[in-house]
Amino acid sequence: MYKKILVAIDGSEFSLTGGEIALNLSERFGSGVLAAHVYDGKIHSHRLREMEPDLPEQYQEEAHLRHIRDSHNELIYDGFKALSKGYIEDFEKRAEEKKIEIEHVYREGKNYSGILEILEERQPGLVILGAWGLGFWSESMIGSTAVRVLRMAGCDVLIARRKMSSERILVGLDGSGEALNALDKSVSWAKALNKPLHIASAYDPFFHGKIFNTMATALSSERQQDVGLNNQQSLHDNLIDEGLGKLYQRFLEIGAKQALQGGITPETSLLKGKTIEQIVNLSVKTDPDLIVMGRYGHHRNDKAQVGSNSEAIVRMAKTNILVTEPE
Repeated sequence: MYKKILVAIDGSEFSLTGGEIALNLSERFGSGVLAAHVYDGKIHSHRLREMEPDLPEQYQEEAHLRHIRDSHNELIYDGFKALSKGYIEDFEKRAEEKKIEIEHVYREGKNYSGILEILEERQPGLVILGAWGLGFWSESMIGSTAVRVLRMAGCDVLIARRKMSSERILVGLDGSGEALNALDKSVSWAKALNKPLHIASAYDPFFHGKIFNTMATALSSERQQDVGLNNQQSLHDNLIDEGLGKLYQRFLEIGAKQALQGGITPETSLLKGKTIEQIVNLSVKTDPDLIVMGRYGHHRNDKAQVGSNSEAIVRMAKTNILVTEPE
């Protein structure tokens, strides 16, 4: 499926988890693995320059300042290079144990921009990175590097949060071409990793009721009659909302048939409510190893980097997430 996988390594627990997933996938798919570490030395030099006016008086002479700058730069850049090589060498040892050869690349610059540059240069089919890096904060849903790469990667993106076990793969399906593409990839993953597949489709029959309640509150009786509010509400209750359920059930049936053709017999779930809430809640109940979603759904906008449901689920779910790029 993937000729090449890029995995971002920074020594954090989450990046090491991503590394293990990359090696596992390499074994199953025969993929090449490219390990990358990006370090930012310039920011430290910039900060030192900003601090110079507050240094003690004996260090304010230009000769002293130049010596401090040179020493600091040598320490920072040489230190970062050594650290970078150390992270990758540790990962290489894990790869050697599995008899997997990896390539490596080091890059100086902002983390997310460096990763994006490497993606553009090397064109892997999948990039894997930890949900957080060394700057992990327990109150944060996802790290800034991960979300920026997610939005701009141009390939499949896996956000790693935990080690893979024997649990299922959960894929969200809304009937769009992007979702059906994500389902195809889910089938390939399920077969390669020997995991059961669970297809879920969520529709919201309550949204229109909220709109009508708001209109009933905001509009005068005369305006309600002008727009035929009561008739419209009855139409939605009797036809539209019920029809949505049938439509999404049909999406599930199409998805199940597609999975069967790929050699997997899936479990299916039709969920009522807001898509984000329902998929996240289902993941809490079923504890999948992986949630798979298309980058976009039915309401794709050319200016959007990623669909709102997909990004929100990436932020809120507690497991690994694969966001697939449209074919």
